[in-house]
Amino acid sequence: MRQNRYSDIVEHIQSSDGLTAALKAFAQRGICTQHQVEVLSKLSPKQARNALEGLAQPPLGLPAVIQINGEVALAGQRGRPQKVYSLLEAGQVVLQQLAPGLPVHLPQFHDAADLLHSYAEMEVFCTGQALGKKLSIESRIGFGDGGNFIIADIVLYQNQQRVLFEIEQQARRVHLARIEEKLSRLVQFYQSSQGKSAQSQLRILFNI
Repeated sequence: MRQNRYSDIVEHIQSSDGLTAALKAFAQRGICTQHQVEVLSKLSPKQARNALEGLAQPPLGLPAVIQINGEVALAGQRGRPQKVYSLLEAGQVVLQQLAPGLPVHLPQFHDAADLLHSYAEMEVFCTGQALGKKLSIESRIGFGDGGNFIIADIVLYQNQQRVLFEIEQQARRVHLARIEEKLSRLVQFYQSSQGKSAQSQLRILFNI
């Protein structure tokens, strides 16, 4: 039903290599800045800018597939804050048409800290991609026999092993319970048989 409703925007985006390449960059986390689109799509700055405008404001009354979700900047980052674009339902449908089987999820942000965290994940991912590394974001990794799992912010696949990265942009008192719970699950993962497939040293990036 949704696919029928969005058939016109699917056809419109599929007819443009630039729109298609830019939208595919959102498959990783559901958000992107223009610079991140440039890295992942290999589009020039002008091409990426035009593509983002076309995805956010398509012609002929077609539904937008992305929207501006805010502006972000990491601590010490030079220049102006960057606009963050996030995927909309129409964009999710189009991506699933472009890449069947790809687990595309709509991003959910409870506050500005969530948005900044997702942006930081994408910055690390794009840096790795630019270096030719294989990575994944928000990977769900099961362990044990009771349906236990962890969700790793970043996983780097290297030398037949997984290297796990956790990103903490804020570690205030109100966040401690969540951080302690996640670290406890990580310890359980590393102590399990499945944990042997990951390097034993966990990389934690604070306020990148």
